[in-house]
Amino acid sequence: MIYKYIATEYSQDSRKFEIVSDVLLTESEIHDAMALPDITKDGDVETEKGVQVTFIGTEYGDDSQITHYLEKPEHNMKVIEGGKDE
Repeated sequence: MIYKYIATEYSQDSRKFEIVSDVLLTESEIHDAMALPDITKDGDVETEKGVQVTFIGTEYGDDSQITHYLEKPEHNMKVIEGGKDE
């Protein structure tokens, strides 16, 4: 029998951005701006439509939580010839 699990780790990481704009931004526009810089590079700067975003960095949390569940057991059954006599 084969067991397949799906596991996910959740942690309390915090990513910090500096967003500079000459107009007031909506919450949605702030979320869109946060997606611009490369979050694998501290200090990465991207500008779009007059909004400049700098990725400051990530503070890694130390309280990770893990969840898992059994997706589906797979049975390995063999069909054998023969069986009940009639």
